[in-house]
Amino acid sequence: MIKKILIATSGYGNEDHIIEYVVRVFPFATFHVVYVIDAYQRGFQLTNLLDQELTRLAENAIKQTRKKISSYG
Repeated sequence: MIKKILIATSGYGNEDHIIEYVVRVFPFATFHVVYVIDAYQRGFQLTNLLDQELTRLAENAIKQTRKKISSYG
């Protein structure tokens, strides 16, 4: 039985269908969420991005993903 699931999120909501699927199929698993920077869609060089902005984006994306996981019960 799968007990731990890693969900990568970019904050765009593209992973919504995946979250719904894994939560329904593995309701008793522990979910770990990581933020993935999509440099192609962001359209800027990551070397010029401030650490605070990366942290803010990551925290928001993880928070949204946790809410989605919770909404499926």
